[in-house]
Amino acid sequence: MVKFIHTADWQLGKPFSQFEDGLSEQLRQARIEAIDIIASIAKERSIPHVIVAGDVFDQEIPNPKTIRQALDVMSEVKDVTFYLLPGNHDPNRSNGLWSRLGELPTNIVPLLEKTPVEIEPDCYLLPSPWFSKNPGVDNTRWMNDAELKDGTIRIGVAHGSIHDFEKGSESSQKCVIVAHDRVRDAQLDYLALGDWHGQISISDRVFYSGTPETDSFNSIGPGYILCVEIDAHGTKPVVERVRTTQYHWIGGEHTVLPEADIAGLF
Repeated sequence: MVKFIHTADWQLGKPFSQFEDGLSEQLRQARIEAIDIIASIAKERSIPHVIVAGDVFDQEIPNPKTIRQALDVMSEVKDVTFYLLPGNHDPNRSNGLWSRLGELPTNIVPLLEKTPVEIEPDCYLLPSPWFSKNPGVDNTRWMNDAELKDGTIRIGVAHGSIHDFEKGSESSQKCVIVAHDRVRDAQLDYLALGDWHGQISISDRVFYSGTPETDSFNSIGPGYILCVEIDAHGTKPVVERVRTTQYHWIGGEHTVLPEADIAGLF
């Protein structure tokens, strides 16, 4: 049995340049604070693993202060391990962000290669990191060929669109994941996806967690993480949505007529 938190699209260091300096800084800081909120939930529920399915950082070269703050928060949570997947905002390029992090605490594990990562006995992550801004292929295909012994719990970790809503994806990048085929062909017990900023259940084994801190008016269902429990290979995962966001972006529509009191309306 394994328990983990599925999250994604932290996009630490996001500028929020459409707002004045004070508010934009508060929104940036809220994304750092979201790590602490997630860690607190993990500790309260005795969940030892936090899986971040891409776009940990908002840029390939984030502000050093942002990197330092994030690593400091994670390193203080000694009984929780964070697994970080590069996405389209922070791909694992040669001599890029991920190679500059230096020696990390044992509880911070970047998922930089397409290779199984054992997180518990007979339980593996199958990560599909991004190596460029536009891979142009379904980079989860390698999971089909991952050789693991029978009975092993298999958790795919990936970032990108799927066929169900490719045209409506918030990402302009070209990485379309054939999620249903991948679950079947790679015998995945769970496929943890990032890229879509809202929380969406694609099937009983395929989920987008969404961003943990709401960052726009447009996303449907943002501001959550997913707490997941898998008893054994082949069993249906138990998935619980837990709210984490501090800020709420409220949108509304109003019909404005010539005689309307505009000031009173807003």
